[in-house]
Amino acid sequence: MNTTECPNCDALIEVRTPIKVGDLVKCGSCHESLVVIWTDPLELDWPYEEDSSDDDEWPYDDEDDEEYEWDEDFETEEDGGW
Repeated sequence: MNTTECPNCDALIEVRTPIKVGDLVKCGSCHESLVVIWTDPLELDWPYEEDSSDDDEWPYDDEDDEEYEWDEDFETEEDGGW
């Protein structure tokens, strides 16, 4: 029998059936669903949940951005500046 503490409520969790990494276990006290991340000693953690927001997108709204105009006074390296 494997025992460990719930990472959510610190209650003792006893697992009597054979388990493997990736199995889901439910805490009897707080009813939190946890995933087995290690079997000897038994270690549980919250399951990984993919974020529903798209992290590749720019987080700011571009509609309110000001349009920037090219500064004619700006000299580039080609113009002999820098």
